[in-house]
Amino acid sequence: MNPVLKAVLYIAGVAAMTCGNSIGALFFKVTMTRVKVFSIKNTFKIPTLYLGILCYAVGSLLNILLMHYLDYSTVYPLTSLTCVWTLLFSSVFLGEKISARKLIGIAVIICGAILICF
Repeated sequence: MNPVLKAVLYIAGVAAMTCGNSIGALFFKVTMTRVKVFSIKNTFKIPTLYLGILCYAVGSLLNILLMHYLDYSTVYPLTSLTCVWTLLFSSVFLGEKISARKLIGIAVIICGAILICF
């Protein structure tokens, strides 16, 4: 495979895959905050559930596509970058606090991703 294409797949593909999965999970969280009394019937009435399913499905399909072209031993561990997006989105959209411990965890994940790629 062309090295430039491979680099683009790693950077753009992994970013899109992990971001899609994180946005899907964000919509799931939003859905559950809108459910007054939990039941499957009530949950399926909330539109954000379907957005979550769509985003998560797109992220998962990108994961499958990336594993076709790139090494499994690299792509699968990079799914941990979903945690980076999740921390960012939960802070921005849900108002969750980012603690020093969470930042250290994210730094460890990023360092691990760099070590795996290079």
